[in-house]
Amino acid sequence: AYSLDGRFLLVPQNNLDTLQGSVAVYEIVEDKPLLVSEILLPGSGPHEIVRHPLRDEFYLALGGLETHPDYGRTPFNLGSFQSQIVKLDLSGSVEALGQWPGSQGVSLRHLSFDKQERLYVGGQIKDKRRTSKKTSVAWVMDNQKIEALAITHLLDGYSSSVSSAAEGALISSKQTGTVIQISGTNIVGQTSVEGASAVAY
Repeated sequence: AYSLDGRFLLVPQNNLDTLQGSVAVYEIVEDKPLLVSEILLPGSGPHEIVRHPLRDEFYLALGGLETHPDYGRTPFNLGSFQSQIVKLDLSGSVEALGQWPGSQGVSLRHLSFDKQERLYVGGQIKDKRRTSKKTSVAWVMDNQKIEALAITHLLDGYSSSVSSAAEGALISSKQTGTVIQISGTNIVGQTSVEGASAVAY
């Protein structure tokens, strides 16, 4: 994710020795990225990072799963991982937004803001033993109010991508080949796209 003025680039990364997540901050100088700082995160498995539409405030999906390329995608902490959304800024300030409702056993992965400053979040069920009837794999945050979206059954517990535009978002699932159009908490459209791994407005 770039800063509003395009001067800084923030890149999620994982330390393979400690499995600690962090964000590398690069300054773009003469079209070249120069590492200027590293922001440590309160957990493992950082995924998508997005910037607020109006200010240099960044949100990151911290999946929580500890993995290492030597062991493929096998998580070391499947039974205990905690996933969360983290808010940060260029000064290095980090604020964990806590456990999202219905996210036990779910790894949060994908984020997108619409033009109304609503943040849409997509996740994937990774530990079915910790799920319940309240489990969700998609949420929307509007004015700090977090609500789960009742579309888990349509996605088969798996959000492949989240993208947004002026007044809503598209959430896809490659498991079901489904793309759902959302505005706030309302489903406004649904279509089938074979392999729907990633979609965009």
